[in-house]
Amino acid sequence: MAFIEDFGPITPYLASNDVSEVMVNGPNKIFVEQNGKLFQADRKFATEGELLRVVRQLLTLAGKTLSPQMPMVDCRLSDGSRMTVTTPPVTAQTSFTIRRPTSRAQDLAELAARGAMSAAMAEFLRIAVLMRQNMLIAGGTSCGKTTLLNALAGTIPKTQRLVTIEDTFEISVPHPNWVAMETVFQGRGEGGTIIDMRTLVSHALHLRPDRILLGEVRGGEALDVLQAMNSGHDGSIATIHASSPQDVISRLETLVLMAGYEIPLTAIRQQISRAIHLIIQMRRTPEGVRQVSAITEVTGFEEGHVALQDVFLSGRHKTTGQMGYFPTGHQPTFIRLASSAGVMVPGNLFTAPATASIPVSAPAPYPNTPPH
Repeated sequence: MAFIEDFGPITPYLASNDVSEVMVNGPNKIFVEQNGKLFQADRKFATEGELLRVVRQLLTLAGKTLSPQMPMVDCRLSDGSRMTVTTPPVTAQTSFTIRRPTSRAQDLAELAARGAMSAAMAEFLRIAVLMRQNMLIAGGTSCGKTTLLNALAGTIPKTQRLVTIEDTFEISVPHPNWVAMETVFQGRGEGGTIIDMRTLVSHALHLRPDRILLGEVRGGEALDVLQAMNSGHDGSIATIHASSPQDVISRLETLVLMAGYEIPLTAIRQQISRAIHLIIQMRRTPEGVRQVSAITEVTGFEEGHVALQDVFLSGRHKTTGQMGYFPTGHQPTFIRLASSAGVMVPGNLFTAPATASIPVSAPAPYPNTPPH
């Protein structure tokens, strides 16, 4: 940790490599995530004034300030941590969250060893990256989306040029030809400077990227990303907040409409079906384990809707009762093309164990229903 100053009751947590997140909800409530477990700390700030002192101290190190005109601040601290601060009148008390960066980027094999996915899923995703599949990593807050994005990025050939786009730098790519871009907001009112995601996506296309990695799709930039994926930037990867692969499609439809153009829903769905190849759904278990719950292929456009087909699922084994990861037997089209592209595919990649059957907790096939 780069910090050597006194930050009151949160000082030991900022100094610990085991702590991934510090959450403060007013002076009397400090929550800490340590080794994947969330707990309420027994430490407290003496007063609201001490809490504000620590907040301003941290923001000063990041070159940011709080003011009545700017009661919310999102910034990056000197060690790479992401800090989000909210003060009255937006919240009843001063609150902030500090999300610590991982000590180093993890690869797919390490994530599999930690139980985030099976070895077969890790190998499948490695092949998908090499075959330039466009992927969306979906899930809730703090379920490991960025960690998986970093691991996938680590398998991209070093001969290719990457451009990453984020609100706050979190993507860490061990790659020699990499341009990292971050949104900018300075000032308020008409004189403010805004460089948002849509602006950066448009600018990134002029930087001759082989692939674009987007920290999070959550606005009108969804349209620009889909258009980029449909115009020669295969192999791009982005994250999105969604609770299921079907919810990913519904959310994308909504986000594209936020771009401000009157586009028929059918046209949006057709574009999604052409642009997105795989959806990787993630979840965080009650035990704090971040894992891939499903890998789903976008198989096309059928009867007015985006068609989905699960490739891998996690669930409870119908026979043994054990939790695990199971192939569904479906082989995506790009797998059949891999050998001709010089990418080797293990023969047993989609073979379930001899005693395996469809997991009892697997979701039913996703219906082709309109979004809510």
